[in-house]
Amino acid sequence: MFSFRQVFNYDWIAVLVAPLLGGGLLVLVVCANDDDRDVRASIQTSVNLLQISQAIFDYHDKYKHLPPAYVLGADGKAAHSWRVLLLEFLDQEEMLKQYSFKEPWNGPNNRKLADKMPFQYRVAEDPKSRGHLTSYVLLVGAKTAFPGHKTVKFEEITDGRDKSILVAEAEGFSIHWMEPRDWNVDVFSIKMSDVKEPGLSSHNPRGSYIALADGLRMCLDFSTPAEQLRRMSTIAGREEVNLIW
Repeated sequence: MFSFRQVFNYDWIAVLVAPLLGGGLLVLVVCANDDDRDVRASIQTSVNLLQISQAIFDYHDKYKHLPPAYVLGADGKAAHSWRVLLLEFLDQEEMLKQYSFKEPWNGPNNRKLADKMPFQYRVAEDPKSRGHLTSYVLLVGAKTAFPGHKTVKFEEITDGRDKSILVAEAEGFSIHWMEPRDWNVDVFSIKMSDVKEPGLSSHNPRGSYIALADGLRMCLDFSTPAEQLRRMSTIAGREEVNLIW
């Protein structure tokens, strides 16, 4: 617990206020030294995932289902990402108006928005400052909360929302923030990995973050068992999850 002396010795204080799904507010005060980049990165990642999760909840409230991982184009192929669909709930309505669903995400009109990535999708500590790339992904697959262009409702997550991954921090995929591509768990196995490989990974040595379907964010140690992660990727597998946070 911080004393007043400890608090005032810190260079900045972050106050996070988050609505709880059952009502009320969760208030978290976090202090960090300006030279502690790992702490700042952890806080920023948690805040980003908080706002992304809240946008997903708002989407569900309005449309009565989770956003699809991607929207199909006229050719039947993935054409638009869930990240674009969430612009409506990230105070980016003007950008959404400029985006055209009549052409692919990388069409001549939509390419003009490439460098306008919302800060919520920006990686907290990226040594390469990759501008338009994001590391926040959905787990896409037949047994996940995001089965491609099909949609799922929260009530279909029968494994428990506190045991199901909603959004994950994953390096190694090199995904443009508007690109309709995420972590396809049927292609890339669930695992903790190096930042150069597809998997749960982060430039932050503290670990990689996930957001659960109940709104909580957790930092996973890089030694987290892959089997536990696999169980958390499904929404109705009835597998036992016994990770200690």
